[in-house]
Amino acid sequence: MNKKFRSAQKTLDREVSHVQAVSNELEKSLKTDGTYVASGEISKLLGGVVARLQVLKRKAQESIAEELQAGMVCKRRLDHLKDHANTSSSAVNQWRRQRLDRMLVEYFLRKGYYKTATKLADSSELRDLTNIGI
Repeated sequence: MNKKFRSAQKTLDREVSHVQAVSNELEKSLKTDGTYVASGEISKLLGGVVARLQVLKRKAQESIAEELQAGMVCKRRLDHLKDHANTSSSAVNQWRRQRLDRMLVEYFLRKGYYKTATKLADSSELRDLTNIGI
């Protein structure tokens, strides 16, 4: 989550600097000393500001969605761990089997066996509890 936050922050900072640059350009054109500024030029500059703001908004929404998704993955994993604490002794074996399958999926991913990891995660219904998306 920290990595996603830093990446989003860099992206948004970059877009904010673009918006500021376009806004400064618009402000400079409006502060001309006694000269007439064409309405078409102002319209074009305002269009550039609006376009940059739309890009900033879109990237902010994408970043927020990615961070929410990462948070949901963490929540699902925590819920899975909480299930172990609240299970009866008969369900402990099933939970241990899921845990073993999760560890195997993570191992396969680290070793580069992506297809095998995907098949095991799908057959054990553990896709949400593993790093396959990453």
